[in-house]
Amino acid sequence: MDNFLLKAVLEPYIVNRPYFVKRVVATTLMLLAALSHNHSFAAQESGDVVEPSVLEKTIRRHFAGQSGYHVGDLITRSQVAELQVYLRRTRCHGPACHPFMLQRVLPDTCRIVKLFYSKNRGNVLRKAAQKLGGYAVIEALTRSPANYTQLVKAADSASVDAIVQLAETTGFGRGYETANSEGPKKRRKKVIYTAAEFLNATSVTTEAKVLIDQPQQPVP
Repeated sequence: MDNFLLKAVLEPYIVNRPYFVKRVVATTLMLLAALSHNHSFAAQESGDVVEPSVLEKTIRRHFAGQSGYHVGDLITRSQVAELQVYLRRTRCHGPACHPFMLQRVLPDTCRIVKLFYSKNRGNVLRKAAQKLGGYAVIEALTRSPANYTQLVKAADSASVDAIVQLAETTGFGRGYETANSEGPKKRRKKVIYTAAEFLNATSVTTEAKVLIDQPQQPVP
């Protein structure tokens, strides 16, 4: 654009300076908003980390605030019940507050929960669960008196390898849950063992809403 055309375009705005300033400010704000939107969209498209929601932060802080908590720890029904009371008090009515979510978490009286939170056994059980692909395998071991006795001994000796070996020799090794398509496996798939699993199960997605609407059996 030459100087003549540029003058012709800008002259009306220069004559009326207040109007010109307003237009410049408005245009600048619109450009900044567009750039912000494009950056957010590009971050999602490229797989960059997206800022977690307020609800997610609240849930993470709740579990992190439990005494001696480490990422990957076994969560309990009383912990989730306490979280739900707080969320309802703050008028949260999403999946995280649904009663079925409470039923999907193991009760504090469950063998594996009592074992995890006694005599500093949680550390070794958490590491064993990571190697075995989750807590479902360890929970299965606690249902047999003989296996439970050996599990307690392995936990007391802080031997992750002993727990893994016990699981493999008794048929409860990695992949046990997916390999057994009948019987109790259907219930075990619905159990929520960790804070990460709770967040995943309560995320506001179509899949989560379907799980919420389905009738579910309480965890004994």
